[in-house]
Amino acid sequence: MNIQFRSAYLQSGLKCLLPMLGTAIALATVTAISPVQAALSPAVSSPETPNLPATNPPDSLRNANDYFNTGNDHLQQGNYAAAVTDYTQALQRNPNFVEAYTNRGTVRTIQGDYPGAIADFDQAIRIDPNNSTAYANRGTTRTIQGNFPEAIADFTQAIRLNPSDPTPYYNRGVARALSGDKQSAIGDLQQAISLYQKQGSLQASQEARNLLNQVQTLQ
Repeated sequence: MNIQFRSAYLQSGLKCLLPMLGTAIALATVTAISPVQAALSPAVSSPETPNLPATNPPDSLRNANDYFNTGNDHLQQGNYAAAVTDYTQALQRNPNFVEAYTNRGTVRTIQGDYPGAIADFDQAIRIDPNNSTAYANRGTTRTIQGNFPEAIADFTQAIRLNPSDPTPYYNRGVARALSGDKQSAIGDLQQAISLYQKQGSLQASQEARNLLNQVQTLQ
């Protein structure tokens, strides 16, 4: 791969060669945590009292899971600033909330706050060294930064922790292609295609195949 080709993609935000990098991982990591069950069952409404739609509790009563869940809602809707605010509120209430660090880091990557994102992923890994998502998302951020060796190391660790997840293979293939390691990139993308197909993710499999075709034409 020639340097000019690589630089062009980096300058354009990696949008051409990396159709899934970043946002695909971000959405994959958004797993809502159900609020802690109340100790007592809710009272049954009387026939005279209509059931009212559920609403968010007032801020004074919201716990870390409440803020995490609304942060996920904001992320899915593209309200990134609000998502960061809610994840931060969740972390103030539970400083060991690994998923909140991981998702806030994901949003910060989307926003372009790469140092903030790396710091969040680092903290998630300190709390839970076996968190494959934090490694994978840190690898994504490092790829966008052009730090391919450390990105590849992160994706490799994510694969070691969760070998059935195709996305780290895909993104390691991207990082390897951008670093000039064409043959290793091809192997990663082929593995990603196989795993996506096993999972029935046909669109992701086709996107990986399209990228594989691009990589195979690189000089």
